[in-house]
Amino acid sequence: MSLAEVSLFDTVKKQFLFKVKANIDFYSSLITMQVFGIFFAFAGISYGSTSGWLSVTIHYYSVDAVIAFTVFWGFVTGVTILTKQYTDTDFIFITNRVSSTLSNILFLAATSLLGSVTAMLSKYLLLFASLYIFNEHIVLGDIMSAGDFLFGTAIAFLYVFLSCAVGYLIGTLVQINRIFIILIPALIIGSLILDGIQGRLPFVLKIYEFYFYESSVVLFILKTILTSAFCYIASLVILNRMEVRK
Repeated sequence: MSLAEVSLFDTVKKQFLFKVKANIDFYSSLITMQVFGIFFAFAGISYGSTSGWLSVTIHYYSVDAVIAFTVFWGFVTGVTILTKQYTDTDFIFITNRVSSTLSNILFLAATSLLGSVTAMLSKYLLLFASLYIFNEHIVLGDIMSAGDFLFGTAIAFLYVFLSCAVGYLIGTLVQINRIFIILIPALIIGSLILDGIQGRLPFVLKIYEFYFYESSVVLFILKTILTSAFCYIASLVILNRMEVRK
């Protein structure tokens, strides 16, 4: 046996860099989801008016659809990264549940940042396509300042990273027992039906409004960071109680 002591920092760093290079599937799926988001964004919001011989139609394009698809991608990625296909690669290194989870969190953070940047940049693709492909007569769109771009990217990152965290926790529960694959959707659908019968606002919608309708930026940041931290810490505690390789 080697007497060389491997530090946690070095192990996490090696695993993270390996995952960044090896998990190409996640990048291709990100591109695919954002392309779908761009197509939905092209549908836009249209409204117009007519006065005599003059008719005006306005198409409003937004990157919201691209961000929404990126958030969904983050959730799926958070679940998928815990499947056997990806967890087995951790055992190329001297590892444990802590280093594996930390490297996964870093990888999800890096890909969430990448997805947020590309989602924000898709605004210029929408403007370009509307002008040169769809032959819109007049295209109005202001160039984002550096501050606006950084702020928008940061907000999008928090949404995507939160979605990754929720997906990671669900993926962890599935590692405990496969019944959660059926149980979690059943609980969500059951709560929707029960709330509908009782005439209440669906619990799922309340959760959505709690995060996505927050008007205070500070509270929104606190909510997303604390929730993400809870999901990852809970996942680490659960995984630590499992066998090293399962």
